[in-house]
Amino acid sequence: MRILILGGTVFLGPHLVEAAAPQHEVTIFHRGRHPSDAPPAVRRIQGDRDRPSDLAALAKRGPWDVVIDTCGYLPRQVGMSAAVLHGVAERYVFVSSISVYEDPVGPPDENAPLAAPIDPVEKVTPETYGPMKAACEAEARDAFAERALVIRPGLIVGPKDPTDRYTYWIRRVAKGGPLLAPGDGARRVQFVDVRDLASFTIGLVARRLGGTFNVTGTPLRFDELLTGAARALGTRPSPRWMPENDLLAKGVQPWVDLPLWIAGQDQTAGISRALASGLALRDPVETAHATWTWDRTRDPGKPLVAGLSDEREAALLRAAGA
Repeated sequence: MRILILGGTVFLGPHLVEAAAPQHEVTIFHRGRHPSDAPPAVRRIQGDRDRPSDLAALAKRGPWDVVIDTCGYLPRQVGMSAAVLHGVAERYVFVSSISVYEDPVGPPDENAPLAAPIDPVEKVTPETYGPMKAACEAEARDAFAERALVIRPGLIVGPKDPTDRYTYWIRRVAKGGPLLAPGDGARRVQFVDVRDLASFTIGLVARRLGGTFNVTGTPLRFDELLTGAARALGTRPSPRWMPENDLLAKGVQPWVDLPLWIAGQDQTAGISRALASGLALRDPVETAHATWTWDRTRDPGKPLVAGLSDEREAALLRAAGA
């Protein structure tokens, strides 16, 4: 198959290339802001999807059997890309998010109500992200109808993750010692290894399937997440569980200071449709080890972009008597 990936150089993109390149002809369209480690056989086209002239030039390089859109956040972006590529692509895959659902607690399946529409904006915020992704899905379907495939991942984790949300916990578990953790360990989290997401997506593409799929992992208790990571890394951290209300009172921000934690809420989504269609999930222990191995290749002096600093965590632990 001839596959065009919009993006292709950051996180999910390289893993999609890796999953597709051995058997398919792959082209990536990107702005050139990040280096590409794609194999030499992968064709690279540099351009900006926000420029109509660049999209028009891209269309002339087709045709393709499928377009995989990994970086659509604004409805106008997806609408313009889908409209221009409609005549040179058989199918369109849009990578969305389970944040599109009106109520994230449920767990929602693919038929659950979506977030209410909002007026078009040009800035992605925690409040606009879900509604805008839902609007992006609509743009893809408007152009490609039943030939559109919508993938709704949960939190994506693993090697090459630029968000550092999951990596924060892996690095912290690797360090060992007293570790500040939210609640009592019973709060459930759900994430998908980026390699499993990429493999499943390319598998659906190869089978020429359309429709909508939630794609995330099996829910884990927070204490299971930390225990599994410790087993993968061979360390013995000592979690100090602090009640959620105490953390909030001390100004600890959910998802930002302690990633993967949302106060008062589990994070789950129904994935039975994806499992029935071939989604294979690896052991979270393997994901932890692979993430740790990759993280060790990075500059240890560069701070993570998510999570508590060592100094602030130590202060909170002292305040808790740990």
